[in-house]
Amino acid sequence: MYVLDTDICVDLYRGHEASIDSVSVLEAEGPLTITAITVQELAEGAYRARDIRIATSRLRRLLAAFHVLDYDGAASWIAGRLGAELRKKGRPIGDLDTMIAACTIAHNGVLVTRNLRHFKRIRGLDVQSL
Repeated sequence: MYVLDTDICVDLYRGHEASIDSVSVLEAEGPLTITAITVQELAEGAYRARDIRIATSRLRRLLAAFHVLDYDGAASWIAGRLGAELRKKGRPIGDLDTMIAACTIAHNGVLVTRNLRHFKRIRGLDVQSL
């Protein structure tokens, strides 16, 4: 199962052909999902748009294509551990990225992102670039 990071979803929302083509290839290999955290990040962007009605409508159509992974108790514990490990090393990646990684690990997914710099730091996360 592939878990699309927020940056990939933004590309899809904006209609970037290269990302659309790459995601189509992934879809043939296995189910595509996103995390509840990604939904929150995307919704925040839509609600900051000039025309909220159009932006949220477009976003809802995009998100309808994906199963949303819940951020549950197991993911919370994993995020707590990851956040502590990264901070001890002096290399935190931000709470939302930590939560996305934890949710991906909790659901045994492969995170697909363009932000390998952050996510490569996380022990136990299966991550690949788009």
